[in-house]
Amino acid sequence: MLIVELKTNDQRSAPLLKQLIDRYDVADQVVLITFFAGQMTPARRELPALSLGSLSYNPKTQTLEEVCKDAAARNVTINPNYGNLTDSAIAALALRGFSVYPWTYYAADALTNGYYSGCMGLTTSDVTFAAPIVEAIESMDLYSNRYASPQAVARTVSGEKKTVTAEIVATDMRYASEAGKIVAAENGKYPAVLRIAFTAYGKTFVLQEKTTVSVTTYVEPQPEEPPPIEPPPEEPTPDPEQPDPEEPTPETPPPSSAGGCGSAANARSAVGGALLFVGCLLRSAC
Repeated sequence: MLIVELKTNDQRSAPLLKQLIDRYDVADQVVLITFFAGQMTPARRELPALSLGSLSYNPKTQTLEEVCKDAAARNVTINPNYGNLTDSAIAALALRGFSVYPWTYYAADALTNGYYSGCMGLTTSDVTFAAPIVEAIESMDLYSNRYASPQAVARTVSGEKKTVTAEIVATDMRYASEAGKIVAAENGKYPAVLRIAFTAYGKTFVLQEKTTVSVTTYVEPQPEEPPPIEPPPEEPTPDPEQPDPEEPTPETPPPSSAGGCGSAANARSAVGGALLFVGCLLRSAC
């Protein structure tokens, strides 16, 4: 939504603004506001379908009758400085069918007071002030075969979803209640008016809104089965002909550096010694 303020009394402003709105095809996205009473007539003539708000109304200096007559004659909304409003003035204007859009809130508690008073729209310097305020009741889920607490899903201005206790004000759904719980007669989707209460900045608010109640069959959750226990891996059967893998096979010592002839040379040396001994004996005998 685009809020456009006409900040001049120049009578060419409204026709020029209409050209821009038509060029970009945003007539359904624009709201006009202005302090200048002289801009009301040309703006309404050029842009009859747009919402137009007067920023100059002051219920403190004008009687309620004067404010209402002037706003009705110009077909405009009442957008005063919030400091010029009282709760009783807001309530009196609302009872007469006039929407009130005060400006500009610079503190969270002041903004909350304006919301609490029933204003249709609030202008603020910091939108985070409105973050905890619930702006919509989105849905409610019930069962046809089980009693359940009436819980609704609500959405705050910041977009947060929260579950809150709700009261069914009106619905075509047939249901029974017992000890604060509800069971529906049959499955389906049913329009219903729900009422909830919520707290923001120390104030308790009540919101009543039309939404959809979804009724289904409750199914008991099944316990999860533990995963199967796998048997330990089998030990391999040892082969008697194979050495134990844990005991290393003794290695054959490497051959002598003399090669394969080393043992034969030792044998010849021993034989030669014996022959020499025999020869000595023979010479002694001679």
